[in-house]
Amino acid sequence: MAFCRHQTRPSTAAPQILIRHLRPLDIYRSINAAAESFWATLKKELIHLRPFDTIDRVRAGVFEYIEIYYNRQRIHSAIDYLTPVEFEEKFDESGLCVA
Repeated sequence: MAFCRHQTRPSTAAPQILIRHLRPLDIYRSINAAAESFWATLKKELIHLRPFDTIDRVRAGVFEYIEIYYNRQRIHSAIDYLTPVEFEEKFDESGLCVA
């Protein structure tokens, strides 16, 4: 049985192609910055402040943080100091469409 190294390595072509097409539009950086900011905020405001003794409690805590606090109560500077729910409601009321 022959070992083929190229078959065992994960493909990096797809992400590189995606990044190459998104960089000129600067979308990749803004999406990445928003994601990095979210994870940093989650760790700072939840994970590092509460001890969790089981993985189920971690899951429940993260779910509550995102669904109850982060999306409904916490204001975000990137969306004019609204909560994500308020921002979506305002967008829906405006009648704008996204293609």
